[in-house]
Amino acid sequence: SYLKGQITELLGNYGKIDLLWFDGFDEPPQAISIAEIRAMQPGIVVNPRMHGYGDFLTPEVKVPEAPPAGWWELCDIWQSGEAWGYSSVHEAYKPAGWMLSRLAKVRGWNGNYLINAAPNAEGEMPDSYYQRMDEVALWMRRNAEAVFGVSGACSWVECAVPVTACSEACYLLLPPDHDGRIQLRITDTTRIQLFSPAVRMLSTAERVPFEYAEGTFLIDVPSSLRTGLVDVIKISSSQSAST
Repeated sequence: SYLKGQITELLGNYGKIDLLWFDGFDEPPQAISIAEIRAMQPGIVVNPRMHGYGDFLTPEVKVPEAPPAGWWELCDIWQSGEAWGYSSVHEAYKPAGWMLSRLAKVRGWNGNYLINAAPNAEGEMPDSYYQRMDEVALWMRRNAEAVFGVSGACSWVECAVPVTACSEACYLLLPPDHDGRIQLRITDTTRIQLFSPAVRMLSTAERVPFEYAEGTFLIDVPSSLRTGLVDVIKISSSQSAST
């Protein structure tokens, strides 16, 4: 009754609620069913951690071995160590390149990335958190189109790096440790039409050397264009490459 009262209060007192994220299993009989939840919030999505089923999967910390079917979200820890809460021992946050690499892989597999960063009792974050967020903010200003408003292309391309796409372009997201030639093979050319393709770095619009034949790109990224973060290559038709 206590648990049901809390959930009912949350769903009934604060307008439209889009998502309900449980973190714990309620032994049968459940305090509240998903049908009751939807009666209060018809458009809500619910994770599976209370009922054993739900609208999306929530793997934790470990990236799945293969692309999950349906909606999914990786919940992950950014700070060093395995603590979800604030820890004065583990104030060092993992590099921005590490976090962006995880984001890239998840988006390439059509998932959502939920990254944890925990404040202390006064609501303050360690300095390393703000340093990392500054790096991510700058990256987003230059590369956001590769991870927002796109779909993962893992079902119709073959590539050693994550690939996202929209109707006009493909985006190759190169993690910091990737080196050497990239081969991208488009296995379903009906997904995207590329006329006289152009290959450029998304953040700077600099041209990248490539070869193309029968749906396969061979791309060589000069070391001078790498940044130590996730570097994004945009492939589009030449007439739209500058947009």
